[in-house]
Amino acid sequence: MIKPFVATQKLLVIAAALMLGACSSYFSSDVSTFHTIGSPIRGTAAIVPMDSSKQESLEFRQYGAAIGYQLKQYGFSESGDNQPDYIVGFDVRISDGREKIYNRPASYAGYYNRTRYYWGHWGVYDPFYDPFQNELVAKTVYHAELFVEIKTPDGEVVYEGRSETDARENSLPNVVPLLAETLFKEFPGPNGVTRKVSIDLSEE
Repeated sequence: MIKPFVATQKLLVIAAALMLGACSSYFSSDVSTFHTIGSPIRGTAAIVPMDSSKQESLEFRQYGAAIGYQLKQYGFSESGDNQPDYIVGFDVRISDGREKIYNRPASYAGYYNRTRYYWGHWGVYDPFYDPFQNELVAKTVYHAELFVEIKTPDGEVVYEGRSETDARENSLPNVVPLLAETLFKEFPGPNGVTRKVSIDLSEE
């Protein structure tokens, strides 16, 4: 069983925001939710990896704590050694890196300024310069996913949610707290819908 739901889990989100904030002030993911929740639910919960071999994993305990922190905002608390009202199963995964191509203004160079990434024109005269010309740039991205299932002790599934994004680094510990935050934003969310959810990292 994953425990506890402690306030210090906010540090996980802050640390993740600081790690990713050098590239953007926003974090976005695609969130899909399916549920039978007609009115807000709350109660005690046990958070467990869906892969039983991970139940003693310190890494997965950290991921469970990040999920627990988000659930706490909606009135959930840990069940401890008592029978839980809900069982929260979760799984995380990240793909091997793949190349992603995107357009960038051809005569622009990047530089870092604090936690934000800016583009500044080189200012070198080019008689053939076309301000509307773009260049193709390749970057390596890693597709990261967080899946969460909530069910009652008798096995009835009441909620399924998935949050996924393309990350610039192969690091689940950095991205999972942010995937959890986007997944549980406005929990339980619309039923049977995939939507883009963004969070402002500058507010973390």
